[in-house]
Amino acid sequence: MTGRAAIRMASFDRSAGETRGRETGQSLDARARVRSRLRRTRLWLTWAQVVHGGSFVFVVLALVDGAVPPVGAMAAGALLVAPLVAFALQERRAPSRRRPAIWPRRGLLVVLPHAAVFGIVVAVRSEPASPPWGQALLFAGLLLVVEFGAIWRASRVLRFPLTPELGEMDVEILVEIRSDAAWQPAWLSQHDVRMTDDALIITVRPTPKFGYAARIDLADVTGVLVRPAADREGPWFVVDGYTFWPPAGDVVVIRHGSGSTVLPVHEPEAFAAVVRSRTRF
Repeated sequence: MTGRAAIRMASFDRSAGETRGRETGQSLDARARVRSRLRRTRLWLTWAQVVHGGSFVFVVLALVDGAVPPVGAMAAGALLVAPLVAFALQERRAPSRRRPAIWPRRGLLVVLPHAAVFGIVVAVRSEPASPPWGQALLFAGLLLVVEFGAIWRASRVLRFPLTPELGEMDVEILVEIRSDAAWQPAWLSQHDVRMTDDALIITVRPTPKFGYAARIDLADVTGVLVRPAADREGPWFVVDGYTFWPPAGDVVVIRHGSGSTVLPVHEPEAFAAVVRSRTRF
């Protein structure tokens, strides 16, 4: 090997080493961010469970002590137990452990009646003859904000911001489709895209009563890119006489074995990065 070739080889080895070092550093940073998200999620969920458990024990003790009349105690017991049973049945049918986007909705079904019972019991215990309903409303609202707020925050930690490490995590990612109305916030969107561990599931809801879904297996994805919506862009979804056209702005294009699919999602660059992280494209 000549001296010049040796210099080139040494330069190549150093460059490759620097590249591997950067990739290793990025991988370590991603793992650290994943651990941080999981830690914060556990903290918020633990706080919600502690608040719920403590207030539940308080209500049960008040009912056992006879602070609430028998009829009221029976109604309060039903409002405490029925939502938990309904929640358990929902979880058995469609577990939400890996679906943080639905945690607030499911949590509210339990927290709302629980907070109402807690507020009423607090008011009755303070003045059994003439309960101060303003106080009941205050304590119910306080418990609702504290407990539901913790669930909402836990959900947000695993959803936002949309960064590539989310693709490395064992959670379902949901993003909303943009509307033609630029003022409309994402949470009002009727259409969305969910990325599970093995597929992209596109759901459109022409009316509140029914919707349609299409599936793209991640194993079939051959490319992910972001580009502006073309002036003569075709519809991004057509079904049963309903045609959906992409609004102006950037769109995500998913290339797969059957062609390509346009997704006019909110935060297209960020979502594309998450999809690439999970599909390795």
